[in-house]
Amino acid sequence: MTNSTVTATEVRNAAKTNNWDGITVTDLLVLIATGELQTEELSALIEAAA
Repeated sequence: MTNSTVTATEVRNAAKTNNWDGITVTDLLVLIATGELQTEELSALIEAAA
């Protein structure tokens, strides 16, 4: 598995601006697998951006 080039902070900022360009599902899975992002937090970020 390759490491994500996206940080958890970038994901949080993407949710705030609702601009997910450059963030892939693989990036999100890597952040979850490494513990940098919790599934509950990601779910809340996505709901807030919707």
